[in-house]
Amino acid sequence: MSESLEEFVRNRSKARLADGRLSICVTFRQMQSVEMVRAAKACGYDSLYVDHEHGSVPLEATRQICAAALDIGITALVRVPKIESDLVGHVLDGGAMGVIFPHIDTPELAKRAVEVCKYPPTGRRGVNNSIPQFGYRKWPGVDMRAVLNKETWVVCQVESGECVSNIDAIAAVEGVDILFVGTNDLCADLGIDGQLDHPQVEHAYQATIAACKKHGKVCGIGGLAAREDLLKKYIDMGGRFVAAGADQAFFEAGARKRAQFIQSLQP
Repeated sequence: MSESLEEFVRNRSKARLADGRLSICVTFRQMQSVEMVRAAKACGYDSLYVDHEHGSVPLEATRQICAAALDIGITALVRVPKIESDLVGHVLDGGAMGVIFPHIDTPELAKRAVEVCKYPPTGRRGVNNSIPQFGYRKWPGVDMRAVLNKETWVVCQVESGECVSNIDAIAAVEGVDILFVGTNDLCADLGIDGQLDHPQVEHAYQATIAACKKHGKVCGIGGLAAREDLLKKYIDMGGRFVAAGADQAFFEAGARKRAQFIQSLQP
């Protein structure tokens, strides 16, 4: 296999995690400009995800963001609303280096998520050799697909009590890379909405981190951007892929702080 091809398509955030470092991710829900990808990199983020479950970024802008991220050196993912091969294939062919799937409660759903993201023989992703991950260069198609199968992330969200009870079996699914705890949805499902400090949340993280360590996967931390104490707690426990916050929230926080400062200067 061509070494230059592997280096060209390298998932840099995956490499960080393999070295034991954190991957720090920013969420795009409102911002559609490719310039924001460069800004994210300048601010210290090595990954981003465009949120098609809760955000308003259109599909064409998503493809442009993902393609720009390849050139800038930041790993772009897309969260889709459900397992749908047409949408998943479209965002991956547009330059995404991985897909985040919400509500993966069973190993059967995890296997379906892998299937739509990976080329045969691992999955059933449609073949397209002219995609931005390869810079539209011509390498042997078999090698291209093997490298992209290795580098493309499949991220399964842990968002229910059912998922927590199945976490070991889900983590054991070949092709799953990250188990990403969606803390707020998890709390809602468990009937403890908003109670981020609840023992059941800690149990879910403990179970997820243990399953990840057992099966060689990565634990992701989501929904705790406003709780630095809990971020530290779960990073110390073994969480490594960290959702640090979303575009609009960052804008509002910075804009509010500056407005308050200027108002304080009122003569």
